[in-house]
Amino acid sequence: MFLMKGTDQGAVKEMEYQEIMNKSFRRSLLGFNREEVRAFLGELSGEVRLLSENLRSTTQQLDKFKSLEAELLDALGKAKEIIREAEEEARTKSAEIVGRAERDAALVKAEAYAEAERAKRELEDLKRQKDEVVGRIVFISESMRTLMDRCQEVLVAESKLAQVSERQPSPSEKVAVPGEEAAPREARIWPTPAVAQRVVQEQKAEQAESLVASQTEVAQEKPK
Repeated sequence: MFLMKGTDQGAVKEMEYQEIMNKSFRRSLLGFNREEVRAFLGELSGEVRLLSENLRSTTQQLDKFKSLEAELLDALGKAKEIIREAEEEARTKSAEIVGRAERDAALVKAEAYAEAERAKRELEDLKRQKDEVVGRIVFISESMRTLMDRCQEVLVAESKLAQVSERQPSPSEKVAVPGEEAAPREARIWPTPAVAQRVVQEQKAEQAESLVASQTEVAQEKPK
């Protein structure tokens, strides 16, 4: 395609190389060499044809580039959308992971605290049980020592009673039996040794039982 500007109207006219080849000129007085004009026009039409082909090829390439550009822009837009979605998903997953980790940490902390409290209660319970056992051991030890002392006293009393029973009391002697009030010599009846020994043993047993019962009450009233 060849562009030629008109001299009369100033318009731009599109000319093909065939028009240039078929162009005719008016003759003047001097005139031009017709062959030279035609040769020039042939060369000009060849250049125009070459330019037209180059322009057509360039236009086709430009169209391809425009199509490729559109595809690239579309691909770029899709890539940006994918990146945005990936970033959003990553942020969401990151928040979920952090939240889950915080919940797990809080749960572990609560379980550890509960376990520590349970261990503390068990330790306090063991200490209380130990104090109770120690108190019982002390009480039993004291009770055994008291019973042993009482038994020793009973043995001593029995020994003295046996010594006394070996003697024959005279009518003028006044012997008081444990647990009985003194009476006039004429009104008292001297018990046999077996009866006197049994009375003493019963009194000692009652005293020992009363002592053990009182110590048991005192031990139970002690604060735990």
